[in-house]
Amino acid sequence: MLFGLARQSKACLDPDTTVIITVNYDTLATVPCPTANEMEMRISNIRLMSEAPNKVCACAFASISDLFSDLQYIAFVDSGTNTPYQGFASFDANAKSSAAWQGKHSSSGSWKGFVAKVVNSGLKVDDPVELIVRAKTPSNTPVVFNDSLCTDDLQEKIQQSVLGTDEWDPVNEDLKDAHQVVRSMNRSIAFTEKKKAHFTELDDEILTAISIRKDAPVWLFNKNEVSVYPNPSEGLLSLNLRLKDEADLQVEWMDLAGRKQLIQSSREFASGTHEVKLDLLNHGIQGAGFLKVTIGGEVHIRKVLLL
Repeated sequence: MLFGLARQSKACLDPDTTVIITVNYDTLATVPCPTANEMEMRISNIRLMSEAPNKVCACAFASISDLFSDLQYIAFVDSGTNTPYQGFASFDANAKSSAAWQGKHSSSGSWKGFVAKVVNSGLKVDDPVELIVRAKTPSNTPVVFNDSLCTDDLQEKIQQSVLGTDEWDPVNEDLKDAHQVVRSMNRSIAFTEKKKAHFTELDDEILTAISIRKDAPVWLFNKNEVSVYPNPSEGLLSLNLRLKDEADLQVEWMDLAGRKQLIQSSREFASGTHEVKLDLLNHGIQGAGFLKVTIGGEVHIRKVLLL
């Protein structure tokens, strides 16, 4: 792959690369059409331009209202893994990045922007990365492709969305239009049906990784709020919740080796604020680990240290 001098250090992603899209989904029903619920979309074959550290890259999706009913997280990872990419770190974004995309690309549909800082030794053209989009599909989205009886299916929704990239100027709070590129998603697309366990394992890996590395390039879009107090703790914890809607709550402990232990079985809570008491000593738990709090399918990970 060749890069002209004028393009060096001017864009996050190589605009000449043809991306490959892999979609993993589960199926809820089969009549009248199979419908998708959980979804993982991986955008692969992304090659990075050569960038010096301390730049800020901006990316965005368009028409996401047609593609996702519940966007859970977006993550840049090393290709073929679920490990957050070391050349990026999270950037404390605000609404202006999305507004900038919307103002310049409103004809493409509603934009949702996210930005990342270039860190460590900078981006490397030899390091392919993948962009993971973890979401739920809109209700009753069929996954029967090329069937006139099951129209507006998952493939059509993805093809109607758009991915964009540019360089964000954090000083002037605007896009630089530095080799900005917008790609339609009607590229090479493969679909695979997966079991529920696939999505559970993926979520565990991603969320555990960002609990360890706070600046990992992962953007969470959780609807609910979860906090743990006190932390560090002698074993008695208060789990403070703010729920947007009525939902089931389940709490698990994950040790540093990834082994799980159920702490709170599934229990329904109304919308609003709640305090849930947890006694980890009664479960024989010691040392450091993670609380995995699942709220109606939405997962929160909190690192906890027991004294």
